[in-house]
Amino acid sequence: MTLQVELTDEILKAAQEEARRRGTDVGHVIEECLRSSLAHAVEVGDTRDFHRHIFHGDGLQSGVDINDGRALRELLDSDGPARC
Repeated sequence: MTLQVELTDEILKAAQEEARRRGTDVGHVIEECLRSSLAHAVEVGDTRDFHRHIFHGDGLQSGVDINDGRALRELLDSDGPARC
């Protein structure tokens, strides 16, 4: 499975440097970091509350691709701050 994410320049640079140091690729470094973080959360019994937000409306605007995160962010930014 492939997932596209956006990283800050600072995080991407650190991941690239770590990948070079290890002789591997950035994706592998990021995956290892996520695995470690998720395993740690399970070990310590992360009990932070999970809050589900339910939005009501008229559905998607025509022409909106919900699989295009960048386009969705641009659309949300153009309409002002998101309301919860």
